[in-house]
Amino acid sequence: MKSKLASKAIIDFYDQTEDRVFLKGQIMLGNGVFILYKNDSDIKNIEGLKKEKICEKTIIKAN
Repeated sequence: MKSKLASKAIIDFYDQTEDRVFLKGQIMLGNGVFILYKNDSDIKNIEGLKKEKICEKTIIKAN
């Protein structure tokens, strides 16, 4: 069953990045996605990608 929450642009992004090695998800408010990646080369040549730097590094350690 499809939810029909993803726009054509979101579906196209998922299709375009199907073989990439990063995590991605759809933002539920608005028309966008987020991705988590290790290296800039992971996101090279993705059409329409707007990169915004939010933080340098976040490390979470379990006790």
